[in-house]
Amino acid sequence: MKQIKQLVIGLVLAAAAVGVQASAKFSITGASNAKPSTFEQGAFGIAGLDLASLGMSLSDLKLGGTLSVKGGRDDVSYQFLGSEASYNNFFVRGANVFKNATSQVGSSFTNLNVTGALDFAFLSQGNAAQKAVNGGINAGRIGTILSGDKRSVLITFNDFAADKDFDDMAILASFVPAPVPEPVSYVMLMAGMLTMGFIARRRMGANIR
Repeated sequence: MKQIKQLVIGLVLAAAAVGVQASAKFSITGASNAKPSTFEQGAFGIAGLDLASLGMSLSDLKLGGTLSVKGGRDDVSYQFLGSEASYNNFFVRGANVFKNATSQVGSSFTNLNVTGALDFAFLSQGNAAQKAVNGGINAGRIGTILSGDKRSVLITFNDFAADKDFDDMAILASFVPAPVPEPVSYVMLMAGMLTMGFIARRRMGANIR
């Protein structure tokens, strides 16, 4: 009976974990609706990059503000989509770095168990004095486009060159839920174990007689 209670508790906790992951969304606060002078969507290095296929629209581009994860915790994957700029710009998140000159288009890394404001920055020409930080200094040089379901976001950069195009570097951030079995799998497992327990108990009772 004790084992059955432990199994039920485990099922409840697993279902709660799935719910928390599913509820996590990207949120942008304090951003401007101002639009850049140009935006070369085809310059990011992935052939046929289509914002619509990502559930995004250029008309939803926001400038500045703070990009956060709200409503739960989840793993966030960052993928380098490329760059239009001739500058050697950097995207930095902790020890992970994308560089215009050397990073391969499509390369990615994952930040685990994220909630709150995302911790990333861009460096123009790799220069720490020309830094744009999410929600911080020079945040107005960072552009963001949310997908319709708010489970992914395109992050773009306007470096410290004279133009204002916001296509100098592009990063796709998206949620990567941990591989948790579907709740129905737990229910089926529980039903099977209860059946086995019932059969074992009947056999024990028969042996006692």
